[in-house]
Amino acid sequence: MPPRIQDGLEGGSSRRYYHRNRAKSLERQRKWREKNPGYEQKRSARRRKQNPEKIKEYQRRYREKKREELRAAGRLERALHPERVAARQRKYIEKDGERYLLISRKNCHARNARKRAAGGKFSEDDVLALQRRQRGRCYWCNLPHGETYQIDHVWPLSRGGSNGPENICIACKKCNLKKNDKTPMEWAGRLL
Repeated sequence: MPPRIQDGLEGGSSRRYYHRNRAKSLERQRKWREKNPGYEQKRSARRRKQNPEKIKEYQRRYREKKREELRAAGRLERALHPERVAARQRKYIEKDGERYLLISRKNCHARNARKRAAGGKFSEDDVLALQRRQRGRCYWCNLPHGETYQIDHVWPLSRGGSNGPENICIACKKCNLKKNDKTPMEWAGRLL
């Protein structure tokens, strides 16, 4: 039997009751939440744990749909509360500093590649694989690079190089800054 349409409301009697007595229903819900604190958080956490892919997809669609609003809200928060944003960043860096540096370097290179219309894209895993392959040493001078390593493009983006994993290496800060936009042949001539 199809649902009855009465007073412009579709659905069962409980839905109709809710809409007719909205204030009363909301008050009853508020009182229930006061008696059962933390229930909604537990339910939400349980739902996220049971359906991680579904939640991720929902969040991705939401961010895509509200992209401009979220960016505007972020700009507004940075303008009104710079100290709060800085404190949040410091906390994140303290917690996971290595990953933060890796992501910021990757994003910087990706932006430069987009500006130059260079193809390719490398991931955090590609950089970690490079670190293992190079054994913590600079690609150009073969000295240990330490914590201050930089991601360098073997063939510079400005000379038509790609931003893919096949064109990146890990260099010490000194070599990367001196190499600048030289090709490997030009840089090798300097090393001789």
